[in-house]
Amino acid sequence: MRQTKIVSLLLLFTTALPVLADTPDEQYKYASELYAGKLYSLASQSLKKFLDANPAHPQARIAAYQYAAAIYRTDKNNQGPDYAAAAAAYESALQKYADAPANIVNAARFELGEAYFFQDKPDKAIAPLVEFLKAPGAGQDATDKAAWANYYIGKGRQELKDFKGAKSVFERIRDNYADSDPPASDALMELGIMALDENKPAEAVTSFQGVINKYGKSDAASEARVRLADALAAAGKPDEARAAYKAALADPKASSFKADLLLGQAGVDFAQKNWAEAAQGYTQVLGALKADDKRRNTIQLRLGNSHYNAKNYDAAVAAYAPVTGSKDAALGANALYFTAASQFAQRKFSEAANNYGKVVENFPTSDLAPKAALRMGDAWEQAKNPVKAAEAYKIVLTKYEKSEPAKDAQAALADLAGSAGSAIESVIRDLPGTIIGGAKLQLAQAAFDKEEWTKAAQLAQGVADAKPDDATREGALNLVARAKLSAKDAGAAEAFRKQITAFPKGKLLGEAKLGLAWALEDAEKWVDAESAARDAVAALNGDLKDNAQLTLARVQYYGGKNKEAATSFAAVENATD
Repeated sequence: MRQTKIVSLLLLFTTALPVLADTPDEQYKYASELYAGKLYSLASQSLKKFLDANPAHPQARIAAYQYAAAIYRTDKNNQGPDYAAAAAAYESALQKYADAPANIVNAARFELGEAYFFQDKPDKAIAPLVEFLKAPGAGQDATDKAAWANYYIGKGRQELKDFKGAKSVFERIRDNYADSDPPASDALMELGIMALDENKPAEAVTSFQGVINKYGKSDAASEARVRLADALAAAGKPDEARAAYKAALADPKASSFKADLLLGQAGVDFAQKNWAEAAQGYTQVLGALKADDKRRNTIQLRLGNSHYNAKNYDAAVAAYAPVTGSKDAALGANALYFTAASQFAQRKFSEAANNYGKVVENFPTSDLAPKAALRMGDAWEQAKNPVKAAEAYKIVLTKYEKSEPAKDAQAALADLAGSAGSAIESVIRDLPGTIIGGAKLQLAQAAFDKEEWTKAAQLAQGVADAKPDDATREGALNLVARAKLSAKDAGAAEAFRKQITAFPKGKLLGEAKLGLAWALEDAEKWVDAESAARDAVAALNGDLKDNAQLTLARVQYYGGKNKEAATSFAAVENATD
């Protein structure tokens, strides 16, 4: 950190070796000569001894400030000045001897504020610095101190989260103390960084470019070149940003920022979807970072993402590997998920399913967990393991029932139930129909297709009783009735009537009326069957309408209405090939 010297406190003392003395005047002279000779440690001891013995001496009001200044300039145990002790001495001097010469008092205020600043106590640093700025004095030295005082105040306000106040102070340095560098270049840097934090990259570019143009040889300029590239990237100027990163990498003074520059450059390539270049850049960044750099895992994840997007799946899996064990969901969950996605793309379905499962197990509250569970089901289905696939879809529907993937899981499980049938029945048996009605209805249909009429009716009735959505419930009631009809169950007609009553405008209404006609025909209730058949003819179209017309003719014939039956049979003959 920067240290200052208070010229006014050195006074005009000889630098010859001091001579020991006994009187108060001689004691003060001895201590002052030690101070003037820059023997600060000895001076502070002698000045304290003088002050303790002679607090009312006319020179005490000068000695108190010299004492504080001597502490400030003493390198304590090769660890730098004891800023806390110096601040305490200055506070005491300002309180006891406020009538000291104005130039000494004001210089003390500056160093008091500076001492608090170096102790990271901005709440205490600002007040004495503000007082100093009321009368900083004349000349370049005073101007430079005023610039530094403003800089300390600005940094202090930043620490205290008064960003508006800090910005105002840094702007004042930029506008009024441009020739005092440092800190002018540092203040301009701070304005650029604050603009970046406020998502004002254009302002940031102006500030960083100003540091480079006006203070090109300053220490701040090297960092400004790095920050300029970042600002250009944030401003959506990738080509200019890439050129700026290249220029900064060529600056020998920016060698300490090499990893940051490579990282920024890789970020530009990633944003532009130059996946191969981004992967190469992130690899270089990892090589430039220290082993304990906290950014390694994030960059490792970005490297994996670059390879994944480039469809270089083997490299992606290898890049994600160091991060998959992270307990940080932003890292571990993503690394596991995209490891699984890479394996899925390689048709390594079992491995993919296992890694998708780890996302759900290790990071159950992650935003990726519902999608990972869904994809785990897809992977197990591709691996020809319908039971595990069903279990994965069940996880989505029970743990993440309100998530977007739940809709896909419900549809996927329904399809799986249709293809796998009874193999997954035990998995979904306890799921409520409101969640999984479609899949259970598929199971019922599978049983129906196998001519397991009783089982089909029972499964379908369970779906209907669970009060699923209207379309599923209508389909379930229809399947119950069809299963009973196929089983020659006397309750088939009542089952069809139940469907018709529940859904008088349903999509399966016509089919239900035809089914009712068949059930009544089986029961040889010819009059009722004829009425139901007429309703079916009116409600149906196409082949089903022809079927209903034929049913009408048939029940009329068996009901003894030969004339009507003949007309109906003729209508069927005219309507069919």
